[in-house]
Amino acid sequence: MSGTEKMTPFEMLKQAMRGAKKTTEVVTDAVEAGVREVKRALIEYNPLDLSLGDVALVRMDEYKESHFAVDAINVTARTISDERYLFADYLLVDRRGAKTDDDAVWLLLRIVPRGKHDSVVEGASSYLLVPQFECKYDKGAHGKLKRGKLPVDDVGGLSFARPGDIKEEHAAVVTEHTSDGKKESKIDYWDFIAETDEGLSLYVVEMDKETGWFQAYAGHEVDLKTIEFVRTGK
Repeated sequence: MSGTEKMTPFEMLKQAMRGAKKTTEVVTDAVEAGVREVKRALIEYNPLDLSLGDVALVRMDEYKESHFAVDAINVTARTISDERYLFADYLLVDRRGAKTDDDAVWLLLRIVPRGKHDSVVEGASSYLLVPQFECKYDKGAHGKLKRGKLPVDDVGGLSFARPGDIKEEHAAVVTEHTSDGKKESKIDYWDFIAETDEGLSLYVVEMDKETGWFQAYAGHEVDLKTIEFVRTGK
């Protein structure tokens, strides 16, 4: 007799239910994969083709124990001579062992193409940035930025200056993609650079034009080969 003929009706019912569960799981996985693909397609500039929740393993000594996930994907757009230029920020977080977001480890991976945005990463500059400070509007800090000066004194002994000795801020629109959805905001930002033996260092201060909220990041150029991405996102 076959295996099926030896089964009791109850056993046959359990087998059928297991098969139905597997079929449901396959369909669910396919639907979730499709949703992730649609969400990625809705991000105007996503050169690394990442999704929220994807894992980033940073192969550097200071982060070798960290396990980062993509918490937000932000696309910043500037208009220069009627042409739009985009760059992408991937906000990475390691919340393991953290009671609050303030206790978590945060990094910002910035991808800046050489010219107008393209769908490829080749030729782009990549920076791994660490949050420096955030605060409500500060008139003194704003005044320093307008004069081409950093609003902080301690920058690790590096001499940061605006590229080309410009003083003006960059006006831009940021489209933020998070688990809560999509949100746009207008910002002014000031970028400062410093040449080091390890390469180019970058210090960026952003100000929300509606709220006046400041936030700043600093870091250095990074080879994307030092970061391994695992696509498991939402």
